[in-house]
Amino acid sequence: MKHVRMMGVAFFLLAMQLVCLPVKADDKADYLKLAQKVRQEVWDNTPADFKKRTVPAKYKNESAVILSYYRELSTDYYRKATTELFVNLRLTRQIDCEDMERMLIQLNDKKALKDYSEFSFRTKSKKWVGAYHNKTNTVLGIRVLKKDGKVQVVDFDDYVDVKEGKKGKDLSQKIAVPGLEVGDCIDVFSLNQIDTQEQRLDPFTFYFRQDEPILYSRVHCVLDQSLSTVYRSMNGAPEFKQTTDKDKNAVLDLVMDQPVDGEPSAWYNSSLQSPYVLMYITPTKSKTMVVEKAMRQKGVRANPDVAPILQDDWKLMKSYVSKNGYSAAGLSAQKRSVYKSAKDESMPADEKADRIYAYEYVTGGTSQEAFNRVPNFLRKLGVEVEMGITTAVGELPVDKLINYNSTTWFFRLKGTNLYYFPGTFPKVASDIPYKFQGRKAYMQDVDAPFEIPVSTAATNKSVVTIKVNIDGTKMNIHRSIDYSGAQKEYGQMVSSPDYYLYGPDHLAAFWRYLKYDESDPYSAFLKKDASVMKSDFAEYKQKEQPDQFKEEIKGYHEAEPVKVNGYGLDCVGIRKDSADFVYHVDYEMEGLVKRAGSSMMLAVGKLIGEQMKLEGNDRIRKDRIWRKMAFADEWNIEVALPKGYQASAESLKKLNTTVSNDCGEFAVKASAEAGKIIVHVSKSFLHREEPVANWDKVLKLVDACSAFNEKQVVITKK
Repeated sequence: MKHVRMMGVAFFLLAMQLVCLPVKADDKADYLKLAQKVRQEVWDNTPADFKKRTVPAKYKNESAVILSYYRELSTDYYRKATTELFVNLRLTRQIDCEDMERMLIQLNDKKALKDYSEFSFRTKSKKWVGAYHNKTNTVLGIRVLKKDGKVQVVDFDDYVDVKEGKKGKDLSQKIAVPGLEVGDCIDVFSLNQIDTQEQRLDPFTFYFRQDEPILYSRVHCVLDQSLSTVYRSMNGAPEFKQTTDKDKNAVLDLVMDQPVDGEPSAWYNSSLQSPYVLMYITPTKSKTMVVEKAMRQKGVRANPDVAPILQDDWKLMKSYVSKNGYSAAGLSAQKRSVYKSAKDESMPADEKADRIYAYEYVTGGTSQEAFNRVPNFLRKLGVEVEMGITTAVGELPVDKLINYNSTTWFFRLKGTNLYYFPGTFPKVASDIPYKFQGRKAYMQDVDAPFEIPVSTAATNKSVVTIKVNIDGTKMNIHRSIDYSGAQKEYGQMVSSPDYYLYGPDHLAAFWRYLKYDESDPYSAFLKKDASVMKSDFAEYKQKEQPDQFKEEIKGYHEAEPVKVNGYGLDCVGIRKDSADFVYHVDYEMEGLVKRAGSSMMLAVGKLIGEQMKLEGNDRIRKDRIWRKMAFADEWNIEVALPKGYQASAESLKKLNTTVSNDCGEFAVKASAEAGKIIVHVSKSFLHREEPVANWDKVLKLVDACSAFNEKQVVITKK
């Protein structure tokens, strides 16, 4: 199923930040009428390049090929008389924007038919900032061009509403594309009609590389020059040709008429490797937001100077992180007690930082605002901190900014290599999230950028301990997972609600850190707050957490468990003396043991979870390798054999293997002892990035991992 990604600018994802509106019967009728009109207008204005059908020979084995891609963006800016809560008449600055993306895609195999047989989108969405709205109507159009020349237009009267997300609060729409056949072409467009008041538009990204090869791309923009528009071309993307129309709008045109290969399926980062253009469109004045000085210039600017943007960000930072910091005066008793606990002059600066950071994370969540309080309190405590600015992976590098809204503030303890970032997951305070590692950054009052440290494979480790009992053809499995470093993020997404510290296990760890009452993790909270926390977390543990762990098991084995017997969070991982994140699951699986006469076949290779397997075109690499982190994985497996059975020595011997090179290692050691099979598996990829010249070495490691997935042990009667 396709979520209408459309060159990486998914209006589906865009709308995830908005409040999705249910479409009532009358509303749906109006929407369908509008949608039909829009579709007809689009089909009647098909670009000439959408009639091309010739595919270069080098793409004959591709699952799908994008024959042509077209993007059209327009803005209109004006003052409009509106009412504030239906009372006060006032003039409102309003932006009307239309953003359309259209692709013609040739489907060459059954995989492509499956990928494009269903689309997910959202018809309407709305959010408010005060009394000012941001509304989006989305129209999706699909038609199938058959090999015999017939055209089949998909009827959208049959779209269905689907509730997703927490408690089904996210509403999306799905539509099926019937009758697809190999050799068909699918002509699909999405049109966003955006109506926003006193707010900037969400940034626009024009990607010129996609999962599938693209033969031809064209972008056309008509932009109101009363707005401030800035853009930057990245990773070799072409520049726009700019002209002016009769209405004094800026007209931007860009054409790529040379074929572009599809992106690799593995270990590739589009924001770092694919050509794209990022664009911000902002009103020069607003009643709902501060318009930074660098964005008050009307008109269109390409690849602007970074210095003024950074100056705006430093100025904003100083307004939130004061030179002298915050005192504890006026704080709640709870907050004052934490603050006072860090006033001990004998306490090292890093311990003070860890203490206050952990507290703000627990009580304030992952927001930048909660994080800003940490350096403010530390400065008041006499701890010297140095503020810095960077951007996360997926954003423009900090030395190529076009808008400061994409930056992240952090601090460093003076004279140390300890960095503190806003929380993205439960972590030791000075752990650096992987999305900031290796990124360029600036420290305050220092002109030259530097690179944030990158963690090693040994730092980012997972250790999985597996104990198995065989019961007929059923397996009882106890699996304990210990994550360290940046790998902690994976486990925490499974077992922590809402990506932040919320619940007795997490809070207890923090209060033990501060040496509070260990018997009640909520003891330092107000009674009302404690009651709400207990109630919410109890509901989470009862209704949501079981499903999360069931999904974890399903994701590990790519199969449903027969039964989940238990699970638990063993260590939160926010203290330096217990920095790992640890959880366990107990469950039953079928399909890993099969009878073969009087013997049994044990799929021992499946016990390490499904491993990456590269086939076909995926084995050919032209781009450098990029992964989120260097890492090391380890599995310690113990299988108790049924009474009267033994493992075949020959099949055990075949498990043993070692593949090692400059890029990493995969090794297996297997043995039998006292009615048990003991298997130790280790895997490591030593570098976050590898040149394409090392692809064969990486491929050998991948092949060794996937080959082990297929390994079995013969278990025979004694």
